[in-house]
Amino acid sequence: MGLEIGQRRIGLHIITGNINGDIFFYDQSLLVLYHLNMFVGDAITSISMLDNKIHVENGGGDSSTYEKLEKTTQNHILLVDDSVSECDNSPEVGSDFTTNHDFVSSPFLISTRSCRIFQIDICNKTSYYIFEQCEVEFITALAVNPNRSDIIMGNSIGGLVLYNHRKKKTNIRMAGDWKSKEDHRVTCIKYSPNGNYLCCGRSDGLFQFLDPYSITLMGNLSFKWNESPVQYITFSESSMYMAYTDDLFGIYLYGMIQLQNSNEYSVNYYGCYEVHNKSIRSIVMSEYSSSLMIYSLGADHKIIVLELDKT
Repeated sequence: MGLEIGQRRIGLHIITGNINGDIFFYDQSLLVLYHLNMFVGDAITSISMLDNKIHVENGGGDSSTYEKLEKTTQNHILLVDDSVSECDNSPEVGSDFTTNHDFVSSPFLISTRSCRIFQIDICNKTSYYIFEQCEVEFITALAVNPNRSDIIMGNSIGGLVLYNHRKKKTNIRMAGDWKSKEDHRVTCIKYSPNGNYLCCGRSDGLFQFLDPYSITLMGNLSFKWNESPVQYITFSESSMYMAYTDDLFGIYLYGMIQLQNSNEYSVNYYGCYEVHNKSIRSIVMSEYSSSLMIYSLGADHKIIVLELDKT
C-alpha cells in the first residue's frame, strides 16, 4: 500500500508521492488528474515547489553556464499511456483525468529513497537529474529557497546539505551521526516566504531556527518541548509568524523579531494549542491586519480554526 509522504498545492492541483514511487496529481476534490510513474520502484521521500525565476547569486556564472549543465542531465518524460491501472490501490480517477500532452503543472523537485533529486517539468516534458548522495543516509526532507538557487536537504541521520541546483554544487554539508541508535532524522524543513527564515524539525522532537545561508543554529533558538516528532511547519504570508505541529497533536506558535543587525533575529513563543485528539494531518496559516488564523486538519476528521489577536 502506498504511503503519502509529500504534497504541495500548485494552482488548483495537489501533488503526492508514495513509497511505491508513484506521483499523483489531484484536483481539490481529491480526484486524480494525472499519474506519473517514471520513478516506480524508488520511494518518493519529499516534494518541493521550484520557483520559475532564474537566480544568479553574487554575480557568479551566467545563464549559458546553467543551460549547459542542465542539458547534460536532461531526460525526456513520456506523457503517453501513463495509466493508473498499473498502480495497486489506485486512487479514484476524476472525469478530467488525462494522459495527453496538454496536462499543465508548475515545475517541482522530488527526492527519492535512493538519495536522488530530480527537477520535474511536465509542461516541457523534461526531468533533470540534479543530485545524488551515495552514503549511508537517505533524504527525508527537502525545501527550496524562494530567493536563491539553493536546496536544503535533511537526511535520516540528522544531517543537512545545502546544494545549489543551478551550479550543481554542494555549498555546505553538516554531517549527522550515523553511529547513533536513536532516531533523529530530519522530518521537515521550511523556508519563510521572504527567504529570511529557515526552520528544521526532527523525529526526536528537536525544533531549530537556522541561518538560511550558513544553515547553522541562530543563537540559542533551539527548542525541544517533548520527544514527539515534528510533523509540519508553516509560515504566515508576511513571514513574521510561524507554527509547527508534532505527533502529540500540539500546534506551537512563534513570532519573529527582527533585530538591529539585519542578519540576526529572535523569536517570541506564544504557546502550544492542543485542539485535536488524533494526529494533525495539515496546517495552514492566514494573516490579517489585526488577527492570525490557523487552520488545522486532523485524523479525527475535524478542521479546527484558531483565531488569534495580533495586538
